Amino acid sequence: MSPGSCRFVASASAVLVLLLGVLFAPGSVAGSPTTAGMELWVARFHGLGFDNRASGVAVSPDGTKVFVTGSSAVAAGFGADHDYVTVAYDPVRGSVDWVRRYDGPAHGDDQASAIGISPDGTKVFVTGASRPAPSSHGFATIAYDAATGDPLWTKRYEGESQTGAYAEALAVSEDGTRVYVTGISYPNVISSNFATIAYDAATGTALWLARSNGPGAEFDYAVGVAASPDGSSVFVTGYGGDIYAHEDFITLAYDAATGAFRWVARYDGPENSTDQSTDIAVSPDGSKVFVTGRSSGARGDDFATVAYGAHTGKALWLQRYNGSGDGSDEANALAVSPDGSKVFIGGTVVVEEFTEALTVVAYDAADGGVTWVSKPDGAVEFSSAANALAVSQDGSRILAAGFVEGHSVYDDDYATVSLDAATGSLQWRSVYTGPRRQFDGASGVAVSHDGSKVFVTGNSESPDGEDDWATVGYEAA
Repeated sequence: MSPGSCRFVASASAVLVLLLGVLFAPGSVAGSPTTAGMELWVARFHGLGFDNRASGVAVSPDGTKVFVTGSSAVAAGFGADHDYVTVAYDPVRGSVDWVRRYDGPAHGDDQASAIGISPDGTKVFVTGASRPAPSSHGFATIAYDAATGDPLWTKRYEGESQTGAYAEALAVSEDGTRVYVTGISYPNVISSNFATIAYDAATGTALWLARSNGPGAEFDYAVGVAASPDGSSVFVTGYGGDIYAHEDFITLAYDAATGAFRWVARYDGPENSTDQSTDIAVSPDGSKVFVTGRSSGARGDDFATVAYGAHTGKALWLQRYNGSGDGSDEANALAVSPDGSKVFIGGTVVVEEFTEALTVVAYDAADGGVTWVSKPDGAVEFSSAANALAVSQDGSRILAAGFVEGHSVYDDDYATVSLDAATGSLQWRSVYTGPRRQFDGASGVAVSHDGSKVFVTGNSESPDGEDDWATVGYEAA
C-alpha cells in the first residue's frame, strides 16, 4: 500500500466491525407505527477505542444511505495522531454499509472537516487537514463511490510553503461536475490566506486555485463555501484581522469556471473588534449571498447576518440580534428556505447570567425583516445551543441540532428540535443521552429528501471515558 492511500476496511465481516467498534441499536423498521421525533436508531463509532470525532453528516438524494465523516485516533493518549474516517449507514436500521479510513503520506494527524454528496447520489466527497510531512498539514480531498465506499480519487494541496494548509469546507456544484474546497493556507508563520480549489468531480483534476489575502488583514481564516445554482460563481466566507484581534467578516466571489476574482466584501461591526463569520449560503435564484456569524456589540457578542448582491457584493441588508442576557451570543449555522423567502440562523444566546438558550431566528430574505425568533427550550434553568441547521425539502420544517445541559455542567445531551418554518413554533424535541451521561453534543444534522427522517451526528463519551461519535436517526413527521 502506497503512502497516502485509503486503507480499505470491509464492513461485511462481523469481526472487523467489532474491531472498528461500530455499534448500532435498531429502532423501528419500515412499516411500523412511528411518532414525530421518535428515535429510530443509534449508531456509535468507537474506532480503535480512542478519540473519535464526527464533523459532518449527509444523506443520499434517494434516501438509501446516511454518510458521516470525522476523525479517529490511531493510538491512545494526548496528542495522538488521527485518520479520516467515513461511514455509510442504512437509514432505516442504522446498520453499517461500509467504513473507510484515510491515512495521509506522513502517517500523522489527518482530520476530516466536511462532507458532500453528488446530486445524483453516486459519489461522496470528504475534505480536511492531512499531514504530508511530520511538521505541516495540507488539504486532502477524497471521492468515494457512494454504493461501495471504493475510493475514486484522492487529491492533495500542500499550501504555499512548508508552513501548511487546512481545508475547512466543501461544496458541490448543482450540476455535479465540480467540487469546491476552501480553507486556510500559510505563506509563512506570521500570516494566513484563504485558499480555494475547484476539482473536476469525476476525475479529481484541479481546475483552478485561488488564494486571497483579505484587505488589511494579516490573518485570514476561511470557514465556508457555496456555489451559485447556475454554476457561474463560487462564494467563500471567513474572517480576517491583525494580531490585536481586530477581525472582520470577509466574503469573496470567484468565477466558477476560471477562479478569477470578482469581488470582496468586508463587515466590521460597531465595536471595531471581533467579528467572525461562521456560515454562508446562496439564495435558490442565485441573486443573493447570505453570511452569518458572531460580532462584538456594545453589550457583548451578537448574531450578525448580512445579505449581499451575488453579482456585485453590495450589502443589501444587515441584521444584528442580541439576546436578553447581553452576553456572548453566537450564530453557528445558516440555512435558506427552498423558495428563497426566508433565511434561518441558529446558535445560542445568553438569556440570563450563566444561562444560554438554543435560538433560531428567521429573517425575510428580501429585506432582512425579522419573521420570528424561537427559543424552543423555553425555561432558562439550563443551557442549550444550536450547532447545525437543516431545512426540509418542502420548506415546512427547520431542524436544529446541538446540545442541552442536563442535571449538571458535566451532563450535556444531544438536543434536536423541529420547528414550523412559517411560525417558529415547536413541532417536536428529542434528546439523546450517551451511555456515560456526560459530554454529548451534536454537530451536524441532515434531513432525508422525502422529509420522513432526520439524522443527527456529533460526539458522545463512551463508557470507558473516550470520545465516540454517535449518529441518531429520528422520525421527522
